[in-house]
Amino acid sequence: MKFFYFALLGFFLTSCSSFEATIDKASNLSSNNKDKQALILTMRAINKAKTTEQKTIALNLAVDICERKLKDFNCAINSLNELLPLATSRQQIESYHFKLAEIYFIHLQDYENALTHFSEVVETCADPMLCIDSKVRISRSYYYKREYQQAINEIESLNKEQKDNNKILNKAKFVEASILHSQALMGLLNYAGAVVPLTEAIETFPEEANKQQVPILLSVAFRENNEYQKALDALVKYKNENTDPVAAVFIESQIEKMRKRLDLQPGGPTGTKRRR
Repeated sequence: MKFFYFALLGFFLTSCSSFEATIDKASNLSSNNKDKQALILTMRAINKAKTTEQKTIALNLAVDICERKLKDFNCAINSLNELLPLATSRQQIESYHFKLAEIYFIHLQDYENALTHFSEVVETCADPMLCIDSKVRISRSYYYKREYQQAINEIESLNKEQKDNNKILNKAKFVEASILHSQALMGLLNYAGAVVPLTEAIETFPEEANKQQVPILLSVAFRENNEYQKALDALVKYKNENTDPVAAVFIESQIEKMRKRLDLQPGGPTGTKRRR
């Protein structure tokens, strides 16, 4: 009788700890780069889960293994879609949508689905920085889809909102958005317009603009608009303000190309002289 009691107790304890044991073993296997075996055990743990908390833990591990380790993005998407109904806060909902959007955007270049999930993040907007990042990615998704005007509308709205409220939350994102705004205008062959957001970025955050090489793109916009002297001036100014010796070599090469371009213009040293 005593043996039966202990056998029953052992079975009970094993049953109760089966989820924990399975998920721990799966986690250890993944830590040792045995990710295919880890994923099999993680799926078992999902089936063994008795509570929402347990299922959430197992699904998050599945997402990590599938996305980061195995690069099985469909597996990660399926796991995240299972996680969404289990979310218990706006922050969790936002986080899952952002992760889904990133997978579609970065790994699958599926900009239509990326737009859907980045839009969900913007709808929630629990984390202001994540919200801004998503708005930039929404614009970039339209840009990659060659829907340039829609990309412009999105990015203009974002930077106008930040300036009007006098609360630019992140200078790097402001400059990134300005670059994207300019690129979309160039996509529409509006090179004169493309100068405006770049000039604004340089004036608003000169150090960050130089860091993101905004003057290079500004020079391109001037050049494409046949304003070669302005293109050269932008590069020379950038060279004088630049402190990175590696970047300086590239800037100097661009300056040399622009000087040659100017020389070949009518009235230049090697170009055809204009008639008086």
